[in-house]
Amino acid sequence: PDSENEDKEIEEPDEAENEVDEHTVSDEDLIPDDDIDEDVLMDEDSLTDEEVVVNDDETDDDDNGNNEINCSTAVFGGGAGTSISPYIVSLPRHLDEVRCFPNAHFKQTANVDLIDYLPPTGWVPIGNQTERFTGTYDGQGFTISNLYINNAIQDHQGLFGYLQDSMVKNVKIRNVEIHGRSMTGALAGIAFNSIIRNCSSEEGSVAGKNNVGGLVGYTYNGSNIEDSSSDLSVDGEENIGGLTGMNYYASVLRSYAKGDVSGVKFVGGLVGYSMGDTSNKARIENCYSRGKVTRKSGASTYIGSFVGIINNGETNFCYCTGAVEFEGTVNPTDKGFEGGEIGGNSFGSNFFDKDTTSQETSVAAQGRTSFQMKTQTTYGEGGWNFDSVWELMTGIN
Repeated sequence: PDSENEDKEIEEPDEAENEVDEHTVSDEDLIPDDDIDEDVLMDEDSLTDEEVVVNDDETDDDDNGNNEINCSTAVFGGGAGTSISPYIVSLPRHLDEVRCFPNAHFKQTANVDLIDYLPPTGWVPIGNQTERFTGTYDGQGFTISNLYINNAIQDHQGLFGYLQDSMVKNVKIRNVEIHGRSMTGALAGIAFNSIIRNCSSEEGSVAGKNNVGGLVGYTYNGSNIEDSSSDLSVDGEENIGGLTGMNYYASVLRSYAKGDVSGVKFVGGLVGYSMGDTSNKARIENCYSRGKVTRKSGASTYIGSFVGIINNGETNFCYCTGAVEFEGTVNPTDKGFEGGEIGGNSFGSNFFDKDTTSQETSVAAQGRTSFQMKTQTTYGEGGWNFDSVWELMTGIN
């Protein structure tokens, strides 16, 4: 995808029913956060090194103001910040100073506890809309624990605020409490043309306004989430997902979410809104979700056990088991997998558990009983890969 996406017209679904409203709107109308700076989101030019180097004498405009660092005295546990010799992160201070070198390479060599980054605001995300993190970070399977953020008036909240042209892999985040505004997730607020691989978040919650996810708030334009997971409760308003709130011209592969999700519009157990176009579809493949999905208010019907809405997407070899509930009214029976769809979509061999979701039908998936969902032949007939992707313990899961 390229900047031409900014000029495309798209169809906006009628939130009151599943019939598609044929009027067209701009991309600005689609993205539900009225406070998003469109120039920032649609600017695909990577920042130069001069633009991203932190001024040693000043703090970020987006800083929450809690953890103050002096980049002129930043010292890591070793390394030179190159791909061959990355900076070594083994202490909380090292992790905090990653922001000083946003285009460098980093490797974590010990568990890091952020318990000292206390209220009122807690951790300051690494990278923001003016100084994006464009380097690489390898957590090597070590944990980052006690991630606390309380900044409901700021976008781009998470361990990383804004990733662009970057790779983050092997990061495990545990014990999370995040309250942000829009584009909020445990690992990253927004990932633009970036790779997130083998990362996870568990134990805790993420809350915000729009584009909120258990791992990434907004997965954007060329980004991939691969082999990753979230087991956090997620709460917001629009584009809310257990793993990522928005999957926009991006892909989610071999990943899952297990936390409960609640929102108002475009809400799903794995993804809230998945959107591409006819030539570059948003992709979700070999994924599952298990959390309960709740519409907490409003009249939108784009609420689904797996995904809220798909607009020009490909969704294959996925399943879900989470119940769907509309608070204060009669629960639906046709949201077993997705809340709705528009555009040209393709679906291949997806399933939902009719017993646990309390749903009877769904456009994009086949309903099966819990017994059938625990039987490998249910999936084998659909071409699922049990050699290198999936494993099933018959009768258990």
